[in-house]
Amino acid sequence: MNPVFLFLVFIGLIFLWFLLCFAFVPIGRFLFRLWTDAKCAMEIDNKKERKDE
Repeated sequence: MNPVFLFLVFIGLIFLWFLLCFAFVPIGRFLFRLWTDAKCAMEIDNKKERKDE
């Protein structure tokens, strides 16, 4: 492959990384909130099942 093309692709990927880095933090917060909500819901269900036994 042409080295100039590879260099341009590399520069483009770095540019894309810096454009998306501002989106990574909100996406991470959203996924963390989903994870903790699911974990809490499972714990509540487990407590109810233990209580019923």
